[in-house]
Amino acid sequence: MLKNIRTVSGAQMGVLRICLPPALAANAGINPGGKVAITIEKGKLVVSPIPGLLDEQGTEKHMRTNSFNPPRSK
Repeated sequence: MLKNIRTVSGAQMGVLRICLPPALAANAGINPGGKVAITIEKGKLVVSPIPGLLDEQGTEKHMRTNSFNPPRSK
C-alpha cells in the first residue's frame, strides 16, 4: 500500500523492470531501455526519465547491454 508510506530515508540503486505501452513511454520521454527515477510525490508514484549519455546522433547510449534489449542494427 503506497498510501501508507510517509517518508523514505536514503536511496537505493537497483534494477526494476517495468512495462509501459510504447505510446505512453514516448509521451513521458522514456526511451526503450532508458533509465528512470521512481519517486512518490503527494502520494502518487511518479516515473520520470533520467537523461543518459547521448551519442552524436542524439540517441541515448547505454553503458551495458543486456539480452532483453539487444542493440538494434542500423
